Amino acid sequence: MRQTIRSRHIYKTRFGTFTINARIGIADGRMNWRILRDGSCRRHIYYFDGAPIVDAAKVRQLAGPGELIAASATAERFSAATKTKSVHGGAARIVDDAENLLAPLPLSPVPETSDPLVTDFYPDTVAIAEGYGQFRWTATLFVHLDRPKEELEEFVTTLFEAHDLYGGFINGITDGDKGCTALIFWGAPIATEDDVGRAIEFAVHVLGHLGTSASAGLTYGLSHAGFSGSRRHEVYTCASRYVNLAARLASTAEPGQLLLDNSTRDHALGRFHFDFVGNLELKGFSDPQPVYVLGERRDIHAQVTTSGDIVERDEQISELLGAVQAILDSGGGGAAVVTGGAGSGKSTLLSVVHQRLKESYASQGTSAVVINLIPETVLERPLGPFLRTLEEGFRLSALKDEAERRSAFLSEFDNLCDQTPDTELREELEFTRSFIAALLNVHWSDSTYAQVGPELRSRNTFRGIIALLRALAGRNPLMLIAENVGTFDTASKQMLNLISSQSAFPVALLASCRLDDNGNVPDMPFGRENLQAMIRLDSLSPSGVRQIAERALGAPVSQRLVEYLRDKSAGNPLYLEQLILTLSSSGGFLHRGTGVNARVELAPDAVAHLPQGLSGILMARIDRLPGRLKSVIQVAAVLGDEFGARLLRKMLNDDRMIADALEEGQAQQIWVEHAPGHYRFRHAMLRNAIYDMQLVVVRRNLHRQAAQTLEGLSAEDDLDRMEALAYHFEQGEMPEEAQHYLRAAGDMAHQKLDAPRAIYLYRRLLKYSIELDLQVSISARLGALLALTGDWEEAVQVLEHGLSGILAAEDPRQEIDMLIVLGDVLRQSGDVARARERLELAWAIARRANDQEMVGKSLSMLAGTYKYSGNYYRAQEFYRQSLAVGERLGDQNLIAISLAGIASAHGLLGTYRQAIENNRRAIPILEQLGNKQELAYPIGNLGIDLFTVGEFDEALGVLERALKVSSSIGDRPGVWFANHFIGRVHHECGKLDLAIEAYERAMRERRTLGGDAIPYETLPHLAAAKASLGDDVAAIATLSEHLDMLQGGETDHEHGLTYLCVARFLRHRLTLSSEARSKLDQLADRGFGPDPLAWLREADQSARAGLSMGLGARIRTLVECARHWLERDQDTDAATGCLAAAYKLASDFSLAGERRFIVSSARTMGLDVETLPWASPLLSPFGED
Repeated sequence: MRQTIRSRHIYKTRFGTFTINARIGIADGRMNWRILRDGSCRRHIYYFDGAPIVDAAKVRQLAGPGELIAASATAERFSAATKTKSVHGGAARIVDDAENLLAPLPLSPVPETSDPLVTDFYPDTVAIAEGYGQFRWTATLFVHLDRPKEELEEFVTTLFEAHDLYGGFINGITDGDKGCTALIFWGAPIATEDDVGRAIEFAVHVLGHLGTSASAGLTYGLSHAGFSGSRRHEVYTCASRYVNLAARLASTAEPGQLLLDNSTRDHALGRFHFDFVGNLELKGFSDPQPVYVLGERRDIHAQVTTSGDIVERDEQISELLGAVQAILDSGGGGAAVVTGGAGSGKSTLLSVVHQRLKESYASQGTSAVVINLIPETVLERPLGPFLRTLEEGFRLSALKDEAERRSAFLSEFDNLCDQTPDTELREELEFTRSFIAALLNVHWSDSTYAQVGPELRSRNTFRGIIALLRALAGRNPLMLIAENVGTFDTASKQMLNLISSQSAFPVALLASCRLDDNGNVPDMPFGRENLQAMIRLDSLSPSGVRQIAERALGAPVSQRLVEYLRDKSAGNPLYLEQLILTLSSSGGFLHRGTGVNARVELAPDAVAHLPQGLSGILMARIDRLPGRLKSVIQVAAVLGDEFGARLLRKMLNDDRMIADALEEGQAQQIWVEHAPGHYRFRHAMLRNAIYDMQLVVVRRNLHRQAAQTLEGLSAEDDLDRMEALAYHFEQGEMPEEAQHYLRAAGDMAHQKLDAPRAIYLYRRLLKYSIELDLQVSISARLGALLALTGDWEEAVQVLEHGLSGILAAEDPRQEIDMLIVLGDVLRQSGDVARARERLELAWAIARRANDQEMVGKSLSMLAGTYKYSGNYYRAQEFYRQSLAVGERLGDQNLIAISLAGIASAHGLLGTYRQAIENNRRAIPILEQLGNKQELAYPIGNLGIDLFTVGEFDEALGVLERALKVSSSIGDRPGVWFANHFIGRVHHECGKLDLAIEAYERAMRERRTLGGDAIPYETLPHLAAAKASLGDDVAAIATLSEHLDMLQGGETDHEHGLTYLCVARFLRHRLTLSSEARSKLDQLADRGFGPDPLAWLREADQSARAGLSMGLGARIRTLVECARHWLERDQDTDAATGCLAAAYKLASDFSLAGERRFIVSSARTMGLDVETLPWASPLLSPFGED
């Protein structure tokens, strides 16, 4: 040790050059040891005492820097191997040199991992840390106990109590010649805000309990912190002149006294009075040290107010107001976003814009409807911001009883419907009523919500929110204000995108968004085309800082103060506001002069009172509030950004104190009461700072208390309550209870088919090490739910993980089930090959286990993979096998699904009669099972097949029935599907007005659904119907719209029908009006030119590419080719050949309606109908194979 110290005692760092020395004392003799613990037996501390410790401490004081000294009796033991010299009359001996030392005994290998018992004595941050050294700002406290033999246990108990309250790292307790001493550090190994304040409070607590039995010394400064020693034995500690000074102050202090250095006193001036003891000569210090003694606690309140007024934002306000007006004038949705760093004034700016709009509309005799959306930071429920707003709107926030909530909701909803004059909107509200109710945790057994699956529930919930917004706005302007939109959950972001992109009603969305760590704007939940304005808030200028300071302080301020405030706050409004409040509470301002000469200056020592950073400023301000208010604030912060007074009262069990604290918290601008008995912190950063400033153990205990209190409150086991319990038990580090409530809440959400919420809860549950069976079942549920929301990659990962658990458990049935779910997810994601691989494995395992139920299920799913990959014959084979299994088992659901699958494959193959037969068998079974969602598609397919074969009357009845079923469950693709083909039936029957009405209903649904949601397109049929009514201009405009879509890359679901319609118009172009000819010429120029044959060639190619799906378009194209050649070239043979080809296709596929159309067309052209079955068919009119 001496050699090491002598060779390496000077260290040069960026903080300066440091000299580190030591005096080493040695003594030997009989030792005593003890282990003491806290009341919970979680923390322990060891303690050694005995004569050798006292003797070693005494002789060490006789040594100089870098010297090794031993008690005389001890020196005698190694006199043969050392050279020593006597000092202080023979009381000790300095060791000069060592020779002939015995070889050290061999030691056992150093263990690679530390003993778990280490964490009983040291915190995890030390026990598992790697060896390292850092220079850190630390508060160092030495507490000296005069009578350890009588009071040691009380001393240790008091230390642990203070540690629970104020933290710190208890380095250890040592015995010495003047009693025992405890050493505690703050700032190392973990730094927290207000380390000095915590250290003082720790000392006050200990001295208050032990009185004159103890004394203490406290310093604050830069220290070297880290591990000292070797790999075999190292300790974590701090070393610096401040550590030495704290030790000297503790030994100098009078009983019951706390002495401090100048730096510590400066940091605590706002909280305590101090008395100057003097500049004391202390051992080890060349210069006298200024020393203070702790006095009485101050009782200071902030003497300033902050109005929340905004400065230097007029240009941004004007731009936002203009953006809002432009959006509302557009008649649809749109968004304007305010961005900036934390505390830059985004929320305040939105609030000012809100107020200006309110005043503007009031002056016009109207009122704007403004809805505030606040993100959830604790529960983070899907659609949480909307849910919170709706709960307040329907007055459900304070209601927990299920019957009361249902009654209140239905009453408010009925009132809203009664006040909605728009019949169509009122019908939409009535339909989506049960979906909005379910979102608010209101249910009834026979609701539409209860009859549909997760996909429709999610879709119709979004649909219901849109309808609600329209109804709430009525004829008034509607604005949504979404604060900190970057923290919104995924479902809420999707909802915002839907609102901003819709065109059905005017709504302006004002959002704020915090910049990321690199100062960039994160991804917005709005398309660029819907973003009307993006405004970035910069820092305040000196003039803006002056305005805010003078408003807050009520007097002019000096230029030096302005410069200091702007430099310290970087022009950040929130930082500036808190900085002013903190300086005021700590005596940082000096008021000079009176009247017109009055001004405010910065106090000379103000800088020393402030912690670094905005979080430090926020916490310093909270620390200076009255103790009881601070305690309530800390508990409230644990409950979240929002909290209820009822839970707070139950936790603290002092109604009067809570009432006063809630009122005072509003006065101090800590929170606002946004609903009776419900409060929200004024700023998320403020709540986070209060939460983070508390020790982990304190936060953990408060979360446990919140959970246990919430459990004791009489309430129904609703989803929100169980989520809150899970959260608090998680944060309280009570995993068993957390898992219980996560599972219960997840299962409830799953039962309600609330997919986003169930996903969120199950994800959290799977982070725990849970039982294998539970892990497997939850993985299967989560994977299936993720598939419903389109999160394919995560769904596959979760299911693969669950599958690995099943393999370990060797449970074939679970393995099969998981493989089937995984196969279905892979198919839906488009990975058909991997899907088939998993499903074939499931089928093989099921056969080997002779599990017929699973055999049938896997066969049915396998058939689906072949159908969706276009192998319809193979699909039919597997469907027939699953049908046989279903019939053997008497499984009606499997029978119905298999029959519907066989029918679907027949329809895709063009064998429509067989498709009709199988659907007619499947539909009654599904009706008996009561599964409306599964029922809608076979009925729709039956209607299409009947229409295709020309049985129009029956087709119309079936399609109207399909429309009714789809409408009843909110299946919008099904509604579109039915309306589209109802229009087709009316069109074929010559009922053109009815056809156009149906087509337009289908178009409205398609606009809502968007894109390629369904494999058909209504536009060319609508154009044909309009043309038949003589509205050529509208028909050509409709065709032009569809051509734009095709040229934009959309799939031609009608297989050339638009090209066919253009060719018809070009054939009789000269008969059109001048306006229609002009429109047609423009259309032709954008397409394939003025020659009808060029368009027919494209129509023929598209129709043939569509195979059976393009059969109708191919037949109509052949008939149009016949007309063209007959009229232009009088080529009877070519015309007959085309009609014969069309007749053959219609006959081969049993398309009676198409045959009638061909025969009618042939007669109109004057051709011999009787020759069509025998004539040579011209199947390739343009010569292609």
